[in-house]
Amino acid sequence: MIEHAFGILGAMKNVDERFESLRRTAACVQLNREQISELVAITANLLEERKRIRMVLHRLPESFAEVRRLLNELNRTLR
Repeated sequence: MIEHAFGILGAMKNVDERFESLRRTAACVQLNREQISELVAITANLLEERKRIRMVLHRLPESFAEVRRLLNELNRTLR
């Protein structure tokens, strides 16, 4: 479980680093078509993930058993 969490964090860090690299490049020069497509894809994926997280969090109940089930679902979503 901990290894999986670090794997998720590592993947997120790679996306963050790539996004930041593209952002810095765009500040200096005009992005080419491939870079723009990559930036759009990264943004679309992050927005979709954010939407799924909001939907799960909105469904959080007061019951701890249900919270645990939803946290497991959230964990699967982030894989």
